[in-house]
Amino acid sequence: MNKIIQVGLLLGLLLTAAFEAQASTIVLSGDSNIVNPLDGSGGEAINAGNQTFFRNILGTGTKVVVQNNCGSCTGTLAAANATINTFYGSLGGVTSSLLAGSVTSASLSGANLFVSLLPANAFTSSEIAALNSFGGTIFFLGENSGSVFVPFNSNINLAIAALGGSMSILPNSDFDSGFNSAVGSHIASNPLTAGVTLFRYAAPSQVTGGTTLFTGLDNQKFIAVQSTTAAVPEPDSLLLVGFGLIALTWIRKQR
Repeated sequence: MNKIIQVGLLLGLLLTAAFEAQASTIVLSGDSNIVNPLDGSGGEAINAGNQTFFRNILGTGTKVVVQNNCGSCTGTLAAANATINTFYGSLGGVTSSLLAGSVTSASLSGANLFVSLLPANAFTSSEIAALNSFGGTIFFLGENSGSVFVPFNSNINLAIAALGGSMSILPNSDFDSGFNSAVGSHIASNPLTAGVTLFRYAAPSQVTGGTTLFTGLDNQKFIAVQSTTAAVPEPDSLLLVGFGLIALTWIRKQR
C-alpha cells in the first residue's frame, strides 16, 4: 500500500482517539435552601426526602468535591458548603472534601460528584476545561432573584453554557416564599428522585431547560437535570498525531 495512504489512515485513527467524548450530568437547582434539611440547619427539620435526593445524585460514587467559592461570605453560605461536605462524608464508603482553590483536573481526580453552591467568582477557561474533562456529575445550586444572589446565579448560568448545557436560572422569577414541600405530581419520576415522597425547599428561582425534577406550587420548575458531552483531547494522543503529521510531511518530500 502507498506509504502516504498508510500514514493517512494512521492519522485518521489517531485523530479519532485524540478526542475522547466525556459525558457529564449537570444538575441545576434554583434554591440552595434544599441543603438545610440535610442536617436540620436554618430552622428547618431534617427531611429524609432531601437526604435521599442528595444520595441519588452521587449514586454509586464514592468521592465528592464541594467547591468553597463563596468569596468572603460568612454565615449561612459558608455553612451550606460545610453541610453538604459533612453530609456526603457521613455516608458509608464515601469521602468528601472542600475545595477552596481553583478547579483543576488534579483536584477532581477520582471524584464522581462536583458540587458548587452560589459561586462568587466566575469559572475561568481553565476551570471550564477541567470540568469538561471531568466526566462525573456536576451539581450547581443557585438562589432566588434577590439582588445579593444575582451575580452568583449568573456565574452558574455562564458555566453551564460553557459546558454545553442549555439550562439556566431565570432572573426575577422567585416564587413560593418561605419553606414549602414538593409532593405528589410536583416530584417528577426520575432515577434522581427515586424514593423521594416529600421534598423541602424555600423561595427558589425558576430554572429553564433540561429535564424537570421538582416543581413549585404552581408547577414552576426549580430543579432540573441535563446530560452533556464534550470532546476532550488526550495529550498523549495529540503527541502521536503530531509525530504522524511530521512523518507524512517527510514522506511527501521524499516522493
